[in-house]
Amino acid sequence: MSLNTSLEAIAEALAKELTVVCGSRLGGEASAAPSDLSPSTGWTLFLPIEGSVHGRIAVWVDRASATAYTRAILATESAPADEAIANALSELIRDAATALVAREEFAGVRCGSATVGQGLPAAESRAYYVAVANVASCLIAIGVDPQSVPAPAAVATDDGSRLGALLDVDLPLVVRFGRTVMPLGAIAELGPGSLIDIGRSTDEPVDLLIGERLIARGEVVVVGGNYGVRITEIAAGREAAAIREARSI
Repeated sequence: MSLNTSLEAIAEALAKELTVVCGSRLGGEASAAPSDLSPSTGWTLFLPIEGSVHGRIAVWVDRASATAYTRAILATESAPADEAIANALSELIRDAATALVAREEFAGVRCGSATVGQGLPAAESRAYYVAVANVASCLIAIGVDPQSVPAPAAVATDDGSRLGALLDVDLPLVVRFGRTVMPLGAIAELGPGSLIDIGRSTDEPVDLLIGERLIARGEVVVVGGNYGVRITEIAAGREAAAIREARSI
């Protein structure tokens, strides 16, 4: 195995194998193209990596894409149950992992069984559109699960006062209920009483952002006659680590 093998290299190779397996399962040749990623709740799969490299690869599949993929391989027009989607995605990543460890450069790598759930893509994930012409397309994001990477050893420092000063800085916190894209002509016609569909269910969690960075998700509540947000989920990755560290100080 190459000395340059890392979790990042494994994640990149897994993306290629997932493309091949998607094509095989959907009955055509699949292509993959990089895509932008707007973090939202979808299906998550965590693949344990063992052997010469340790950690987990995080695979995220857009909710609508997972449904379309499962419907295509089951050859049904009805919406598949969550259990069917979870099974379909588990089989997809299992076959991709099998092909991955068969590569010569990953001879010292072993893959465990993937766990399936629902949540946000891992921080720093790369998004791809995997498509089989006239069959289905899937938005997938793949990256290293930050929770599985050991944190660097703490370095003693006397800069506690500097950190304290930073923690007193006020930052604007934005609660985003949803977003949409509209033609300029439709925007020009907006007026009092106009309705805009933002494509979000009333029981879906809202996003909490600082700038354009998602830090958490929550549910809208009423506090003393005012609107508030109850935190239900902290964003994964460096943002979550920073928040937990700040709370412990």
